[in-house]
Amino acid sequence: MIPCCYGTSIPAQELTSGINDFAARCHARGVRFFLPYKPWDIRFGESSAQTLEMLTELIRSTDIDRVWFDTMNSVPSGFREKLDSIRPGILFCIEGSPATIQSVETITGFWDQHRND
Repeated sequence: MIPCCYGTSIPAQELTSGINDFAARCHARGVRFFLPYKPWDIRFGESSAQTLEMLTELIRSTDIDRVWFDTMNSVPSGFREKLDSIRPGILFCIEGSPATIQSVETITGFWDQHRND
């Protein structure tokens, strides 16, 4: 079982099969498939490290192309390296501007949503 939001669970085979089917439909149309990561979407008693580990396993077993880091301005430490060891080239997009010069090394796109001109 792969835990999902709000304490529900979906059998791992059903979840990965559904994601891969959807990803294949996206790819057939030239569309890439983003997996949203919302840092507040963790179950009670679960750490963000545990959530990232589950996301790593989900990405390992699916055809997800990109990860969207909702409301974030950097990528969690070590996550880029973990995913590069599984499948190099997964795109990482953040919502805000990069937090530091070092965070530019791990992201591949951003919305720059909260920029003050």
